[in-house]
Amino acid sequence: MRLLAGIAVGLLTAAVVTGAILVFRFVHGGADTLAAMAPNDTAVYVNFDLDPSAGQKLAVAGLLDRFPGLNGPSREATINHWVDTTLSGSGLNHDDIRPWLGSNVSVVVLDSAFSSTGSTSTASASPPIAVLIATNDEGKAQAALEKYTTGPAGSRSTWSTATFDGVAVTSGTGGGGKLVFAVTDHTAVVGSTTAVVDDIIDTSQGKRANLTSVSAYTTVQSHLPSERLASVYVNLGLVVNRVGSAISASGTSQAELSPLRAYTGMGLALVATAHGIALDGTEDFDASKLTSDMRTLLNISPHVNGAVAYVPRNAYGLFAVTGLQQTLRGMLDAFGSALSPNVDATLRRLGVTGSGGIMQHLRGDAGVEVDALPGQRTPAGGLVFSTDSNSAAQSFLDNLASSLCSSSSSCDASHLATQTYRGASISSVPISSSGTVVEPSWAVSSGWAIIGSSRAEVRAILDARATGASIGTVPSYTKVVTEVSGSNNAFFYMDVHAVAGAVRGALPQQDQAAYDTSVAPYLNPFRAVGMSEQNASDHITISLFALVQ
Repeated sequence: MRLLAGIAVGLLTAAVVTGAILVFRFVHGGADTLAAMAPNDTAVYVNFDLDPSAGQKLAVAGLLDRFPGLNGPSREATINHWVDTTLSGSGLNHDDIRPWLGSNVSVVVLDSAFSSTGSTSTASASPPIAVLIATNDEGKAQAALEKYTTGPAGSRSTWSTATFDGVAVTSGTGGGGKLVFAVTDHTAVVGSTTAVVDDIIDTSQGKRANLTSVSAYTTVQSHLPSERLASVYVNLGLVVNRVGSAISASGTSQAELSPLRAYTGMGLALVATAHGIALDGTEDFDASKLTSDMRTLLNISPHVNGAVAYVPRNAYGLFAVTGLQQTLRGMLDAFGSALSPNVDATLRRLGVTGSGGIMQHLRGDAGVEVDALPGQRTPAGGLVFSTDSNSAAQSFLDNLASSLCSSSSSCDASHLATQTYRGASISSVPISSSGTVVEPSWAVSSGWAIIGSSRAEVRAILDARATGASIGTVPSYTKVVTEVSGSNNAFFYMDVHAVAGAVRGALPQQDQAAYDTSVAPYLNPFRAVGMSEQNASDHITISLFALVQ
């Protein structure tokens, strides 16, 4: 889910912000009318709302004003340039598209696209994908599509027209692929196969059930904000069944696939706010089909992670989770059988598992941070996790260092150095590699185990907790947390402005001028990005927010 969220935010932000400007009318936008044309076996459905609510339009306008070429009177020219660049080589330009473009554009992917045994899986066949474009002028839409057939790209194909359910369907073959289009019910339909276009025509005429009749789709929509710029829906049940059948054929047991079959639907919604862009998501599941460890993990209530208090104020970013013990146990249960027989013995030797292992003392909260130490160009970093025993945590860290050093020639545990700082004993051991010496360090304070890339980093972590000068006091952090919720089960934050500054500082001087001219004006408005995850009994909610100032 986090990976999908990360991929989707880049794709949707570029496409939807452009689309939202194309029809910038200050009236309340209509709902998604194209979902009723998507067949009920749609596995992936993406919708771009080109005529969103007035609040969304105002928010988009305010955000675009912060970027060069998108503020004031230059906005229209920039958008037209983008459209023309996208259509380059097709024989079309923005004047061919904008006059008939309606309020919605959708992408439909049928579930057979994920089949490994059907005809769509062969190298010569195209997966069943279609683009639906709402139109306010069917004649102009038809003319634009026909103009494409005579343009530089379309002229390489051979075109023919047939009638299906009373609708003219034009197909082109050759030129490196197949393209099929039709205009019906105030919608231009462009598909990869004749079959997918025919299915959509049948659906639009009520001859087969549509996507809005699917319970997984309606449940996902109920968990997403109604006012949005774009949305993505994935029928995980259909996808898992298709992919699962292929995996089973390779020898994987149904028992191993059972947890995957618990997931029913996933959705994402892109929303503009006065302070940035939000991507809100949901992942729905049937809890009765999950493993007991997964249910236990999902039953952990969202809360403010204690690891945040140990993250220094000038950190580049952090990743924090709850339920560390359940997560580790679940990973061992899921992948233990595939690991080497010696893995369990190694984990016991390192003090991770076993009757006296640290897993028995984990309280749940943990975090990883990357820091910018004063006077150092190389980033530092640290790991902190909560335990119920100072002595158990100290014993684990000491044993871990000793075990790792004993199996490596890069360090010698006899060279261990210690110092006391803020009531905690900081231990360090030098590690040399290729002429470079690093000094990983560790300490325990108030039940929290701390592992840092250096003694200075451990001291910075202890300072953050003792003085209250943690990342939680940074204005950009508090703004992001307000949008995604500081009470969560997992959290990610990155100070984009600080990271960009560090990257610029690492560039050769001759490249910094180019960076300032070509990159900085477009990157500077992005100040920070954060993502949180909240568990519920039948779904997981994800919120991602990019702060724009």
